[in-house]
Amino acid sequence: MSIRKIIGAILLALASLIGGTSLSGCGDVETDVTADTRYNFQSFAGSTYKAKDKLTVVKVKQYNGQQNMILFPASTFDRSRSDYRTLPGVLGTVTDVSVGAKVQVSRLMKDNGNWGGVRVTALLEDGTVVYLSERLLVPNKFISVGESQTAAWDLNPESFEKER
Repeated sequence: MSIRKIIGAILLALASLIGGTSLSGCGDVETDVTADTRYNFQSFAGSTYKAKDKLTVVKVKQYNGQQNMILFPASTFDRSRSDYRTLPGVLGTVTDVSVGAKVQVSRLMKDNGNWGGVRVTALLEDGTVVYLSERLLVPNKFISVGESQTAAWDLNPESFEKER
């Protein structure tokens, strides 16, 4: 294990002891890669969509100890669905987002921890910043490794309609 990872683990442990949920001022938990041309994301940032289905904001404890607000399709919590799966780390439902609500794509954030993947942030009408569940995104090579070779970004048309 590298010294950097050991120090990161110590910082995460200290943050949890003092009740912190974000280490943005104490290290490099995430990096904004919105403008990085390798991810082809910049033209997608700022796009506004209208919800076609009810959505749910959920507070989730991530692998690194951070607590984040993540937007999911409400169907994620329907146990009668064939694609239902339990979500690890769920701390509770925060709010529902109604049909017709606007969601604006904001930034692409790269995790600098053990996971190392990328996540999309979005701005809700009430000003809340959330991460978008992968279930709300059309698969691409950055978020669905092995499932898709496309570098294009879009929101799932079952859940969203793009504003013109």
